Amino acid sequence: MEDQILALIPLLTPIVVWGFKAVIPRIPKWMLPVLAPCVGALAEIAMHYAGASAEATVLRGAILGASGLWLREAMDQIRKRLAEGKRPATE
Repeated sequence: MEDQILALIPLLTPIVVWGFKAVIPRIPKWMLPVLAPCVGALAEIAMHYAGASAEATVLRGAILGASGLWLREAMDQIRKRLAEGKRPATE
C-alpha cells in the first residue's frame, strides 16, 4: 500500500507546482524546478504523519518530486516533437 501511495508523488507534484504558479504568477521560472523536490519532500513528511508511510525519508520524497518534474518535461518534449511531425528522440 505504501508503494502505491508513493507512486502518486511524481504524478501529483507537477499539478501542485502548476497550482503554485497559477496562484502566485510572480514566481520566477527558475524557482519551479526547485519547488518540485520541496513539494515531494513535504508530501513524504505529510504521508508519514498521516500514517501512510512507516518512515519519513525526505530524500526519497525529494527524488520522487524531482522525477515528477522530469516526467512532465518529457511529456512536453514528446508532445512538441509529435506536433512538429517528427518522432520522439530516443537518446
